Amino acid sequence: GPGPGGFIKLHYFIFDHTYSTLYALDRYKVDIFKRVESGSFEYDTSFNHNLYLGGQLSASMCILGSNLYISGFTNSYDEDPREMERGINIIDLNTLERVTSFGYIYETYQKWIVTTRVLSHMYITCNEQTDTLVAQHHDFPFVFGYSREGKQKWVSRIDNIIPAEFPETKEGRMGHRTNENPYHRFLPFRAVDLNEYELMQVRYGYPQDVEIKDPNHFLILVHSDTGKLYASSRYPIIGASKNGVYITVDPSSIAPISNINTLYIENI
Repeated sequence: GPGPGGFIKLHYFIFDHTYSTLYALDRYKVDIFKRVESGSFEYDTSFNHNLYLGGQLSASMCILGSNLYISGFTNSYDEDPREMERGINIIDLNTLERVTSFGYIYETYQKWIVTTRVLSHMYITCNEQTDTLVAQHHDFPFVFGYSREGKQKWVSRIDNIIPAEFPETKEGRMGHRTNENPYHRFLPFRAVDLNEYELMQVRYGYPQDVEIKDPNHFLILVHSDTGKLYASSRYPIIGASKNGVYITVDPSSIAPISNINTLYIENI
């Protein structure tokens, strides 16, 4: 329900780095819970974020210092996509107010605002050790690293990802997926204790008429400070994780191109 501590549609939740505060991302607001002496968390306060969050699996949050970051877009529908607010929003935890936004915008051919937002949504995660926010587009093989102020630090590319194909109509609307063969989809970051690395997962997507023969998935480690990528194949999807999860990877060769780190994964 909409009352204090209740949810209309819970999208995401995170703890601060001292495990003393819980932030819950609901459809219209962020609820804040404080840890009490018994060890449980009790409702403290909330604030409206005024953001379009996309689908329930699209939204994400993370914390660096006194900033809370939320992936989503402001609710204005009359702005030019070339001038629209960006998809990663900075919330000052001292004032609980939105400061600014940053991130890459994917421009659709017809400049239709809703399609632009859908294709520009990002998964995000924060690394305290390197003071870096790492962002991954849902459907594009690019990974971005940003400072806590939103300044881009690096961009990395995964070369041989098979994209999901979405036709765009002349009215600017995004059609249904048209892939006839298996393709790759990125999943949200997983919170495992990997020091300066962040863990991404790639899974296969299958058209309805295609038989699933070898549902391999891939783990990709991102060095949050440099953007260098390392991959391991044939892993199950990690639905949830705790500290102590041990991940092994086989370092792949990395060929920097300008300021872009490129990873080519064998046999995917």
